[in-house]
Amino acid sequence: MTYLNWSHQSRTKIENVPPSVIAFDCRFNQIQKIENIPPSVIEFDCSNNQIQKIENIPSSLSVFDCSYNQIQKIENIPLSVTYFNCYNNRITKIENLPASLNVFICIYNQIQKIENIPPSVTVFNCSSNQITRIENVPPSMTIFYCNNNQIQKIENLPPALTYFEEYGNPITHVDNIPIEWWERRGGFRINKYNLIKRLQRRIRSRIRFKRNKAARIIQQACHNWLWKTECRDGTMGIVLRLSLRELTQAGLIKD
Repeated sequence: MTYLNWSHQSRTKIENVPPSVIAFDCRFNQIQKIENIPPSVIEFDCSNNQIQKIENIPSSLSVFDCSYNQIQKIENIPLSVTYFNCYNNRITKIENLPASLNVFICIYNQIQKIENIPPSVTVFNCSSNQITRIENVPPSMTIFYCNNNQIQKIENLPPALTYFEEYGNPITHVDNIPIEWWERRGGFRINKYNLIKRLQRRIRSRIRFKRNKAARIIQQACHNWLWKTECRDGTMGIVLRLSLRELTQAGLIKD
């Protein structure tokens, strides 16, 4: 047996689980304690029960869903877990997450701060908590939801981010730019934000270059060719032309 389905059976205890089970589903019961899980299990769904503590989890587990319970603390999660969903519990702090984690869902809890997220996490959903600031987000994160919190400023977004949701927050600024600036340009979009940040990095790179005298001596000709605003033939400089084209395509400026 590889899959065991105990969902909707009014069970109060986990017991007599076959030792060969790989995926174990005991959703929608009246179970109060995690126990007697065979070491063969790599997927475990105990959502919609009355569990108060994470414990007795097999070290081989990869997928763990304990949503809709009464858990107050993240603890005792094996290092092998890559997917963890603790949606709708009573958790107040993000802590004790395994270094192997890729997907972390903690919607509808009582979390006040984003912290202790492993660098391996690429998908993170902390919607419907009490978070006031975007911070401590790993640079490798690609998908990030923080809807329905108390966040006023979009900031500290990782460079790898490709999808971002923040509706239901009282947003007033994006970095140090008033949100009205974005609203006049069709609203905040992560692709437009990434474009602006990329152009800012180009400018910072130019400033660093200017401060390095040795590099300026060696690479001055190449630098001028790329960065000057007007070429000898009267056409627009390369970097300026490319930057304006990207901004125009993104709808941030008009022709």
